[in-house]
Amino acid sequence: MRIGVLKVITISIFAFFVFFTGNAYAQLSGTDVTLSINPENPTPGQEVSATLTSYVFDLNKSNVTWSVNGQMTSIGIGKNKFSFRVGALGTQTTLEVSIETAD
Repeated sequence: MRIGVLKVITISIFAFFVFFTGNAYAQLSGTDVTLSINPENPTPGQEVSATLTSYVFDLNKSNVTWSVNGQMTSIGIGKNKFSFRVGALGTQTTLEVSIETAD
């Protein structure tokens, strides 16, 4: 009998908009995953695409949960891509990703 190891990785990204420009900052709690944000410097109200990549474990078999501003918005196996709209000028948008894998 094989016992799988559950691995949970949480990634947070914050975008704060001041003077019509913004920067996205990713905080990775491990080095097994890359989070790509497009565009890298979104404008207020713009739609942003987030993509997870890993060469260590199979994201297609992992349970991925996406949350925006503390509210879970998408969950499922293999959901390594997600789109969301950033907030208005002067607001902060927080994207959090939780990955559970049995690799």
